[in-house]
Amino acid sequence: MKIVELRQLNQCYRDREIFKELKLDIYQGEFISLMGRSGSGKSTLLNILGLLERPTAGTYFFKEGAINYQNQLALAQRRRDEIGFVFQNYGLIAEKNVQANIELPLVCQKIAKQARQERVMAITEKLGINDLLKKMPRHLSGGEAQRVSIARALIKEPAIILADEPTGALDEEREAEIMAVFKAVNQTGVTVVIATHNKEIAKSCHRNYVIEKHQIIEK
Repeated sequence: MKIVELRQLNQCYRDREIFKELKLDIYQGEFISLMGRSGSGKSTLLNILGLLERPTAGTYFFKEGAINYQNQLALAQRRRDEIGFVFQNYGLIAEKNVQANIELPLVCQKIAKQARQERVMAITEKLGINDLLKKMPRHLSGGEAQRVSIARALIKEPAIILADEPTGALDEEREAEIMAVFKAVNQTGVTVVIATHNKEIAKSCHRNYVIEKHQIIEK
C-alpha cells in the first residue's frame, strides 16, 4: 500500500524555486534515503511529508487520502498520531527528564498515566535505554540522546518516521548503533525516511533518492 503519494508538487520561497512538479511514491514498510547538496530541499521535503509545511502547489496523498491543508485540526491530529519525527539536534525538552520526554506524545493523546508508563518501559527496554529514564537530557551522550529521540517518535506507534540527518552529530560507532535501531524499527513494518549526506547510510536503505534541479531522482 502507498503511504505517501506526491503529485506535481511545487515549493517556492519568494523567488526561489525548491521543487518543480515533483513526483514521489513511498510504500508501507519501505526504508528510504533522501540525499542532495546542502540547500537542495531535503529538510523541506521532510517538512512537507510531516505536514509541517504546505507546498505552493500540487497534491499530497497520505494513506491514499488527499491532504486538506484547510483543516488544521485534522493536520495536527495526523502529525500527533501517525507521523514520528527524529532530528539531528534530538529536539528533547531540556527541563524534562528522559521519561517525560518520551511519554510526551502520549500525554498529547490523553492516554492514561499507567498505560503511558507501560509503553515507555516497553519501548525503552527494546532500545536499551531503560536505565536512562530519570536522567536529564544534558547528561546524555549523543547516541543516548538520539535513542531517546527515536523512542519518543516510536511511542505513539506511527505509520512513518521522518529522520532529518539523525546521525550527523555522531561518531562512526554511534552512527552504526543508531542505524541498527532504524533497521530494527523498519523490520516491524514502520516506514522510515532518512535525509542524509552519508552514502554509507544510503546503502542500508531499500531505495535511494537524490534531490537535484528541483526534482527527486531514484538512484
